[in-house]
Amino acid sequence: DDFVFGQYAGYREEADVDSASVVPTFAALRVYIDNWRWQGVPFYLRSGKALGRKVTDVAIQFRSVPLCILGSEDACAAIEPNVLHLRIQPEEGITLSFNAQHPGGSDLVRQTHLGFRYDDLGKVTAESYAKVVLDALQGRPALFWRSDSIEAAWSFVQPLLDRESRLSPDSLPMYDVGSSGPVQGDGLLHQDGNNWLEPG
Repeated sequence: DDFVFGQYAGYREEADVDSASVVPTFAALRVYIDNWRWQGVPFYLRSGKALGRKVTDVAIQFRSVPLCILGSEDACAAIEPNVLHLRIQPEEGITLSFNAQHPGGSDLVRQTHLGFRYDDLGKVTAESYAKVVLDALQGRPALFWRSDSIEAAWSFVQPLLDRESRLSPDSLPMYDVGSSGPVQGDGLLHQDGNNWLEPG
């Protein structure tokens, strides 16, 4: 119930791809961190090929307060969750969306945004891996994983890879090129009353 694989329509017609291939081109997961700090907090991950947009994003949606202290139901209904949005690539930057009260005597609130984009400081000209390669040549390990971190990541991923090997061609949900992936991926969030935050 916590992960969905998918494959884009037409993948099996690509050159050098088996016509009965069960290799996923999409994965969506709901995962948890088993410690006291993150107890009960779901992390939703999705990645895939041939999706509508090539974006690396992290969206942190904060929990809503359990009690609305504003004076009207309309004001309380207008409150949206606060979201911290980290754009890794392209157009690298950070946006914080939060609720603010309308100026004046009204109790109504609206969502407002604080933002920063690296492009505002000047055009980023370095290639994606230029810094990583330079650090490797200079012996600086800050951007590299340690071996125990790599082993922990594989121990997390290996059960999913084992599951992939047992798939049949008919059991893999298909999705259209240019879409957000198979509808089954949306179901992970809908079970919890949420939706994917689409890249803005």
